[in-house]
Amino acid sequence: MVTRHQPYKERLIDMVSDSLRALILESFGYRVIAYEFVATAYTPKNVMLKCEKIQQTSEKIQSARVEYEKLSKLFNIHPMLKTYLQ
Repeated sequence: MVTRHQPYKERLIDMVSDSLRALILESFGYRVIAYEFVATAYTPKNVMLKCEKIQQTSEKIQSARVEYEKLSKLFNIHPMLKTYLQ
């Protein structure tokens, strides 16, 4: 019901894909900060991920991997970023 109307479907897709990108980067040891860099009045795609490779605990890395797998399975999405990082 949430995706019945096209604008809502597009927003959901944007949020899910941005979340997957952040999670996969976190699962490879990056600290990720997501922020809006352009007001939504000008563009709907305005989320930028700032990433820095750091020493993450294995617990945080594993948690991000589990969350990534759950979200990608829920929406049946498999971004190429995971392939590129491997």
